[in-house]
Amino acid sequence: MKIYIIKYSSLIIVAMILGYAIVSQLKIESKINEFIDPKRSSVIALEVSELIKTNQQLLTEQRDLQEQKNKLASTDNDSEESIAKDIEKLKIISGLTEVVGPGVQIEPSEFLQTVQLIDLINALRNIGADAISIDDQRVVMNTFLDEENFPKPVIKVIGDSDVLENALTRKGGIIEQIGGNAKVTTQTELVLPAVK
Repeated sequence: MKIYIIKYSSLIIVAMILGYAIVSQLKIESKINEFIDPKRSSVIALEVSELIKTNQQLLTEQRDLQEQKNKLASTDNDSEESIAKDIEKLKIISGLTEVVGPGVQIEPSEFLQTVQLIDLINALRNIGADAISIDDQRVVMNTFLDEENFPKPVIKVIGDSDVLENALTRKGGIIEQIGGNAKVTTQTELVLPAVK
């Protein structure tokens, strides 16, 4: 009986190894068939296609959001600059700040009545004056002229000096309309003080 067990034990071991190899081969073959299966391949292809589309949509959305961010940043900077310019203009108009710039100096040869001076100031504003002073006192919207006559005031006006000079000295201009003679000189730089 010992011979019989020894004789067949090698056959049993070979059979077990062969059985293990066959089972392993079948497992590997089934996995390969899963990847090769046309149904499975088409599903994977669809998934890859969907992932590519989703990726493209996300990239487009990212670009759009970046453009919006850039526009908002640009608008924000423009708004800040615009607000700063508006504040500076309001300070100039209200006389809260000293103003420096080109313009004209008007020196009437005789005294001006308050009505004439008001007409002159209004005409200067209509011509485009940025700032006006009378005898180094800033004239703003709420300036009250309480004197009846102004003996030869020195009027300084900041703005486009050529436009101001031409409008003031032309025939039928405001100087002629108020019935006075005045010396109008262009200045490259005038300094008008803030309201006191």
